[in-house]
Amino acid sequence: MNPDLTCDTREAAARALAIKAHTSQQYGEHPYSVHLAEVVANVYRYSGDNDLVCAAWLHDTLEDTTLTYAIIGSLI
Repeated sequence: MNPDLTCDTREAAARALAIKAHTSQQYGEHPYSVHLAEVVANVYRYSGDNDLVCAAWLHDTLEDTTLTYAIIGSLI
């Protein structure tokens, strides 16, 4: 975790990183970011905790992209 980021900037960084990492992927007929945004909306509906929101943006990143845990952790 990057200690220099505030909650808002961590979420923005997680969102940007996830969308960029999944850029070439589709969710049915839609960009993969649609799926990520749906998961985030559910987290907001039930919690809104910043760590959970960041995790929601990044939930498929390790398994579906070439990014590693170390890279993600250093950026978020």
